[in-house]
Amino acid sequence: MTIKQKSLIMCMTTGMIFGIVPVMTLRCYEYGATEVWLLIARSAFMLLFLGPRLLKTMSIKKVLKENWKELSLLALSNSFTDLFIYSAYKYMASSVVVTLHFIYPALVVVICMLFYKEKINKTQAICLILCTVGIFLTLDISLGLNLTGIILSVLSAICYSAYIVLLGKINIPNVQGESLLLFVGIGNILVGGIPYGIITHTLAMPLSINLVWNILWTQFVIFIADMLFAKGIKGIGPQTAAIISTFEPLVGIVIGIVFLKDAFSLFSIVGALMILLSAVIISINTK
Repeated sequence: MTIKQKSLIMCMTTGMIFGIVPVMTLRCYEYGATEVWLLIARSAFMLLFLGPRLLKTMSIKKVLKENWKELSLLALSNSFTDLFIYSAYKYMASSVVVTLHFIYPALVVVICMLFYKEKINKTQAICLILCTVGIFLTLDISLGLNLTGIILSVLSAICYSAYIVLLGKINIPNVQGESLLLFVGIGNILVGGIPYGIITHTLAMPLSINLVWNILWTQFVIFIADMLFAKGIKGIGPQTAAIISTFEPLVGIVIGIVFLKDAFSLFSIVGALMILLSAVIISINTK
């Protein structure tokens, strides 16, 4: 198996993991969680698991001093992706939020073309069209739309597309892939989490064993997905990684139908098949 094929599997697995995250996040909200503490918990895992190992191999102070602009943008884009999408769940059904969030693969392609002068090949173009149309076919507007929720979902897509491009393009000696997540975690807490919590008065929340357990379990699962995606994106690039990540809403649809007994339509089935087809085409053409 080639490096690209391994990277493809990592990004595909990431999409599958993220597909169950909305359900887990809503569970956290039921126990009184706030978006700020979800972000802080996610960042804490990055620091806990990556910090001790990376402290032995690099000077974090030196890396931050020499690359603070790029790392700040990376952390900010990640922080506000989480804060926007977590907030959007409060206004609309999670399936609607995720569907709108998934305009980001198209945005990644646009950013790469405009700022990095990268061209999209025919296979990527076909898959992008398939997955984009497929995602919107799965959109169930009967679940209700809310202007605030729509804006937050779109903002999360913009921020995440920037995060993906930066994660794939930032090139710091001895700091690659999952190592970047350490700096994302630091930035999430210092730049996005705590200041946002103070401004919005969302740092306070009721504590309970169920709340703490659900937050920790949810964010640990997300951390695993973050690690896989950070490794995978370096092997196949931001554009292909973004397209293959559309497995996420597909998994969300399956979970909704099987476990939550959600109704499904012919459009949602066709949309799901289009997303699956785009992933199959990308996989076949990745060597």
